[in-house]
Amino acid sequence: MPLQKSLNEKNQELYTSLLKQGFEINFEIDPSVSSWYAQPKFKYVIGAPTDELNHTAMAHELLHIKLEGMGFENSINIYKYFNEKTNEIFDANFVGNLNNSLAHFKMLDDFIQMGYSIDDFLQDTPREYFVKDMIVRLAFLIQDELNHDKVALLKEIILMISTAKLFNLYKIKQDSTTEGVHEDIIIITLKKINENIINELNNLFQEWIDTNTLTNQFFFQKLTDLIESSEFMKT
Repeated sequence: MPLQKSLNEKNQELYTSLLKQGFEINFEIDPSVSSWYAQPKFKYVIGAPTDELNHTAMAHELLHIKLEGMGFENSINIYKYFNEKTNEIFDANFVGNLNNSLAHFKMLDDFIQMGYSIDDFLQDTPREYFVKDMIVRLAFLIQDELNHDKVALLKEIILMISTAKLFNLYKIKQDSTTEGVHEDIIIITLKKINENIINELNNLFQEWIDTNTLTNQFFFQKLTDLIESSEFMKT
């Protein structure tokens, strides 16, 4: 199939290893999507909008599958469990975005060890994301914080911190990066909204980064506890 052209000497070993572990992986072209993806459909399907050659995207999606094989829970299962507890916060879209980010923290080392540049880890470059979207959005949130729905605001804050810390890891893990961004650009500015909740969220993400665990259920449980006890949501 056309997408299999994106297997090369760097990601072929990972693909073969996953097959040996019992994973069934198919490939599909889906012009309706904007980027590569890996989805479990009884077996895994890796898809892309076109059959354009992309070795790094192939490696990226294979690493997502590898993580789930090691115990990282997929977004569907996380949503089913935690939406029952905090359905205002943990809607399906939010869970999917956050869970994807949590996986990325655990994928970077393997991606680098496969011989790829960390700057090719994401298809949309971090610098473009920060400069064109995130900084502008952050300024708006601070200016309009009092009029912003607390639930929507908290979700944006959580995803911003997650993104900032991921791009900060670029600088830590590969000195040659041209796309890494220091997390303080976002973290310090977010504290203007509420320093306590930002510190708590920052610490939670740092714990996830620093530990070897892949049990993302624990992260979501700690996030749930943090939200329930936070004065930020009560004011």
